[in-house]
Amino acid sequence: MKEKIKNSGLLPLTMITHYRCNSHRVSAFVERWHPETNSLHFDFGEMGPTLDDVEQLLGIPTYGLAMHTENKAKDALAEAKRGQAVMFDWLRLYFSDLRQSNTDERVNYCSRASLLYVLGCTLFCDKTGNKVNVAPLALLEDLDRVSQYGWGASALTFLYRQLGQASRRDTEQLRGFLTLLEVHFELLV
Repeated sequence: MKEKIKNSGLLPLTMITHYRCNSHRVSAFVERWHPETNSLHFDFGEMGPTLDDVEQLLGIPTYGLAMHTENKAKDALAEAKRGQAVMFDWLRLYFSDLRQSNTDERVNYCSRASLLYVLGCTLFCDKTGNKVNVAPLALLEDLDRVSQYGWGASALTFLYRQLGQASRRDTEQLRGFLTLLEVHFELLV
């Protein structure tokens, strides 16, 4: 399984799955976000994370195959979904125990579950912090192709969309990979 995770191109994300953001700093980012320009406005000018930042800071693929998840994955995770998301605890409970006697199919299921967990903790965080949308699962079906997708571009697009929504008055919480905003800001200041 470790080899499959390494070959996915998403291994750097496994190192940062439990990072907690500074909520005050994130709130300041939301207040300064301008959806019209997709940038943060500060006294010293505009800024925002770019694809190059994603690539340099996270070390994940930013260019590659387009990500389209309309097809449903056909493995155990898709069958077990509740609505459109699964709980992190459920993923850990059913897919974290690997043994030498496991079949290749079981190893593939566990690898997909592990990658889905990592994506849910990092690039595609939701507001609850305890579940992950199963949409990326379709992209994990062929583990040999995972590294060919532009994960960084999708994460940045998702973050920009979430910042745009959160900057409206009627939104209470923000989704997306907020660590990227914090690290980007710290490097510039």
